[in-house]
Amino acid sequence: MPPPPIVPQVLPLLLPYLQALEQEWMAQPADRRVPTLPSVSGKVNLAEIVRVLGLNPNWDQHFHHKKDLSGPVNALARAQGLEGIGSRSAKAEPEDAVKKVIARQGGDNKRLAEQLAEAQAVIIRQQREIVSLKAQLGLVQDSGVVLRTAPVRTA
Repeated sequence: MPPPPIVPQVLPLLLPYLQALEQEWMAQPADRRVPTLPSVSGKVNLAEIVRVLGLNPNWDQHFHHKKDLSGPVNALARAQGLEGIGSRSAKAEPEDAVKKVIARQGGDNKRLAEQLAEAQAVIIRQQREIVSLKAQLGLVQDSGVVLRTAPVRTA
């Protein structure tokens, strides 16, 4: 038998708790308000919320995955100027995108470097062939004799 759904178990505890915190927040003078939600370094302290509610410590994961749980907490967090649940992962998304672009560009740079090395090798072979052909042409012009040579291979 599957475990009972978490949301119906948590919401009856969470919503009154958040309402009480919101009332505390509103009772403070507007120019001296401090967050009433548990927080650390400007971020919601989810572990503390789970502890205060008397929930299983492992249930904090459900707040990350279920909008029904994180939504009310994040709404109050925004009102109090705190970063909500999942704010780190939202910040990580652009970083991941940048890392992917850098990795792709690194691969492109490697491929281009290989192509450049191949092109330089072809140029060196062609320069050597030009020097050889100029020498043969000079002999023909000086002596008037046509030299027979093996066909030049390029590749």
